[in-house]
Amino acid sequence: MHRVEQDVKSNYEFFQPNPSWKGKGKYLHEDCPIRAICAAEQLDWNTVYDILCDCGKNVFDAPTSDDSIALCLKRLSYTKYSVKVTKGSKRPTVANFAKEHPRGTYVVRVAGHMVGIKDGKYFDCWDCGHKCIYTVYEKNPF
Repeated sequence: MHRVEQDVKSNYEFFQPNPSWKGKGKYLHEDCPIRAICAAEQLDWNTVYDILCDCGKNVFDAPTSDDSIALCLKRLSYTKYSVKVTKGSKRPTVANFAKEHPRGTYVVRVAGHMVGIKDGKYFDCWDCGHKCIYTVYEKNPF
């Protein structure tokens, strides 16, 4: 089972679903797309890894490649949006985006990382709330 701890000062919650996690300070940064999708979809790490591997086979790429992730999220009914900013404006941060979206499910890409957001909280194994968002995948409501 994954570990979740809430940070009472923000809308960040510690989340580490990887079964091989060794404890504080030993974060696995290479699996952030898996972690982000686990948080958003409330699925276990192995299930998401298997889905990404299948997507990777379909696009002939690694499971955590951009194309594999995009196909996975499309299959899970997400729509992709690029965050466009006008000159002089700042990109939204993970923390601000989560606060401004109290309802809904998102997987967002920041520089070199991905994070899951659900109903106004962002879930990760470190607080990436200060990071600026470049791409948003929004779960389509049924």
